[in-house]
Amino acid sequence: MARVVSFCGVSNSGKTTLIQKLSLALKKEGKRVFILKHDPKNKAQIDTEGKDSYRFFESGADVCLYSPAKTILMLQNTSPTPQELIAPFLKEWDYVFIEGLRELGFERILVARERIESGYEEGVRAFALKNIKKEGENVLDLDNIAEILQWINTNIKDTK
Repeated sequence: MARVVSFCGVSNSGKTTLIQKLSLALKKEGKRVFILKHDPKNKAQIDTEGKDSYRFFESGADVCLYSPAKTILMLQNTSPTPQELIAPFLKEWDYVFIEGLRELGFERILVARERIESGYEEGVRAFALKNIKKEGENVLDLDNIAEILQWINTNIKDTK
């Protein structure tokens, strides 16, 4: 059963970098990470060095890129059957990180640097911030991966 967390924030807020660092840290612990990245503007380049999907896959995670025009699933060292793809395969991973897709209703962490944009705080469970003064137990240091992982492990329950 996976812990599912969605990360939201404006473009260039640090979502991709945070998810990549979380994935690398969890991979060192032997955990399986699945990342679903939303591409609402259909501009992502696949398997291009330095791009988000490439960085995620290189971190050792299994990756899905979803956009209106295409959906791409990249899995590490596996070739699932069509039946396995149809089944709710997310239960096979320890962690599922979603970049974007706020409307899915999973627990969300808002990622922001310098300021929090209007409209992003609604429904957010925690904040991963840099250079922003905000108080509360659910306010995390964007650069402190151990702290963010601890918060996820403490506050996000495994899916049933």
